[in-house]
Amino acid sequence: IDGKNIIEIIVKEVPFYLKPVYLNNNLYDCYKRNNDGDYKCNQNEVISMLEDSKPLSFDTMPNARNYNIDVIDYDSLHLYRQYMNEYVPNNIYKDKEDFDFLKSLGFLVLNNKTEYVLTNCAILLFTTPAIIKNIYPLYFLDYQEKNQVSSIWNKRITSDDITFNGNLFNFFNLVLKNLTNNLPNPFILEGVVNKGDSKIYYVVREGLVNALVNCDFFLENQIKIIKEENSISFKNSGKLKISINNLF
Repeated sequence: IDGKNIIEIIVKEVPFYLKPVYLNNNLYDCYKRNNDGDYKCNQNEVISMLEDSKPLSFDTMPNARNYNIDVIDYDSLHLYRQYMNEYVPNNIYKDKEDFDFLKSLGFLVLNNKTEYVLTNCAILLFTTPAIIKNIYPLYFLDYQEKNQVSSIWNKRITSDDITFNGNLFNFFNLVLKNLTNNLPNPFILEGVVNKGDSKIYYVVREGLVNALVNCDFFLENQIKIIKEENSISFKNSGKLKISINNLF
């Protein structure tokens, strides 16, 4: 250009299992690309990358606080079991005691002290926000309904509400009922099972499930779901471990 040579340097993103890339032998001296600039990662972003780099999923690992079955919210667990029995009536776990049920499905695992403790996933699903925040300090889930007249929500459900126990499982159930309200018929909801034939229901449910399952609960702005008259949007924190091309 104008008689000058241009050197193009392409820096490819490293695989998730090699992150973070850092300077000066300091894990927290690392940066990320946000659109047109590089920004220093905060502590939670570094922790998130370290957890993603492990060969085992963080969700399946024993929780660091050694919480055991004593912190389970049994109303949540028993509702989960009820839905499971409705969806698969002949499942092999329906007659197990709660402890054996959780152990059989991998929600209870041995820690280094050979004690059975809850996995990080079980903490999210079946305990309380107070317990969850001891593992995921930034835990916050947000559902809003808006109309076309105002940009301000006219209905809101968050995991911090005092009207219900805002663990991940209960938030899913409550939000699903609100999301699927007023969907085109036929639609018959029994538990989490649609006995009707509404394809829209399945799309909305899968959107909600994917938003929650693929969320990085170590980061801020974790879950934000907005329902408007003609649209539903799902936003979560974190990054995919595969490319967009491979996703579709």
